Amino acid sequence: MPRPIPFALAVASVAVVLLGTVSSGFAQDKVGVKSAVNPAATGTSPGGRSRPLVIGQEVVFNERIATTDGGQTQLLFLDESALSIGPTPT
Repeated sequence: MPRPIPFALAVASVAVVLLGTVSSGFAQDKVGVKSAVNPAATGTSPGGRSRPLVIGQEVVFNERIATTDGGQTQLLFLDESALSIGPTPT
């Protein structure tokens, strides 16, 4: 199983990927889906409240993703690339 990448790097990577896949001016555009959540992660869309992530749920432009110390999630983008996010290794 691949080693999870640090949270700060994951957030930066998501921002770069999202900026490259969505045209500007449409902040709530779907950019992908959550394809795995183990066991707990949350997502906060721009201007929205934090909510638990579930498999199949949309990922929107500029959504902030966070995991618990034991949580992991995988995002599948519209261009079929994927990003796994997990806790910072100690």
